[in-house]
Amino acid sequence: MLRQLGVIAVLLIGNGGPRLLSNGSPDITAYAEGFVWPEDHEFYYRFGVRRNPRTLAGTTPGGDLLLVAVDGRRPGYSVGASFEESAQIMKTLGAEEAVNLDGGGSTAMTVDERLVNRPSDATGLSATRWSCCLRSWSASLPVS
Repeated sequence: MLRQLGVIAVLLIGNGGPRLLSNGSPDITAYAEGFVWPEDHEFYYRFGVRRNPRTLAGTTPGGDLLLVAVDGRRPGYSVGASFEESAQIMKTLGAEEAVNLDGGGSTAMTVDERLVNRPSDATGLSATRWSCCLRSWSASLPVS
C-alpha cells in the first residue's frame, strides 16, 4: 500500500549516470557515459557490477517522478544493488525512464525532515540537514 504526499511545483537540476531504463527497457549506458575507465578496469566493477547503496530517479509513463533509495552494505538487512538490479527495481516500480543518481554510504532519503531509510555511513545520517529541499516533492511511501 502506498501513501501519496502533496505536490508543489519544484525545479530540480542535477546530474547522474548512467541511464538505467529507456522506453521501459533496461538500457545501461555506462560505456557511452564514461563510467568504464580503460586505465582502471576495476572501477566499473566496484561502481556498477558490485552491489552498493543507490540513489535512483525515474519517471513513469504518466509523468510521475520516482525517487528511490536502495540501502546497502548491511548484510542481514540490505546489500544494495548493481546497475542491472537497479534497472529492474525501477522497471518493477513502473518507471519508463530511469537513471542512477549516485550511491554509496551517503544514500539517504528524508521526508519532512525524517530519515526514512538506513544509510550505511555517517554522511547519510546527516541527511536531515538538507531535507527541506525534499519537502515539496511528491512521494509515495509504504504504509506500515
